[in-house]
Amino acid sequence: GANASSRLGIGTAGQVLQTNSGATAPGWAGFDGVFAYSSSAQTIGHSGSHTAITLTATLFDTSSYWSAGDPTKITIPTTGYYFIASHLTFDTNATGGRHLKVYKDGVSLSNLSAGDTPNSTTECSLGLSSIRSLTAGEYLELYTWQNSGGNLDTTANLTSLIVCKLGV
Repeated sequence: GANASSRLGIGTAGQVLQTNSGATAPGWAGFDGVFAYSSSAQTIGHSGSHTAITLTATLFDTSSYWSAGDPTKITIPTTGYYFIASHLTFDTNATGGRHLKVYKDGVSLSNLSAGDTPNSTTECSLGLSSIRSLTAGEYLELYTWQNSGGNLDTTANLTSLIVCKLGV
């Protein structure tokens, strides 16, 4: 009957018990996200305009966020709130400035950028993070610029875009 009870099956490793959106039944949910990075250096020209970062590999990608066929983009699979974190490192060079931004659907996200003026003894690292409401089908990209006076490389394996759905 309508009041009959049933057992919830055993979840798998990494899942958590939560209530469905209608608060009518429990269910198992797992982690959903991507950690995409650049496994090789990318040369960024001294143009003053932003350049999209090519992501070449993933540490994990639970829902096909990233595609080698469109390597600058992280595509959102389902609507919800997402934690976004990014990191970019330039090779050592003390001239000019560096900037990092996250774009959504080709437009810079407000209040999601970082800039720095480097010194001559260490690499210049930029990082940022935020929580945003995103819709299925939207895509995120990392963009950077530098004005050192010449071409400048990012550092291999130290450039990444991490996107994780909250409250899966």
